[in-house]
Amino acid sequence: MKISASNVLSGTVTGIESDDKSAYVSVDIGGDQIVTAAITLESVNMLELELGKQVFAVVNAWDVMIGTHHHTR
Repeated sequence: MKISASNVLSGTVTGIESDDKSAYVSVDIGGDQIVTAAITLESVNMLELELGKQVFAVVNAWDVMIGTHHHTR
């Protein structure tokens, strides 16, 4: 995965709370630190997110995004 953001944190999904359209995804990045991202439910499904999955939290000035090594679109 190549992106222009400089703040990429690898971690493990520890929680997914969702409603009809959006979700909060919690990622354990180590050192007893959790990062939580608000993303669409469509993104949760596209990335096949589930508890225990290894992901990347991508932090820019205002947002946290979630990425995986592989995805299909």
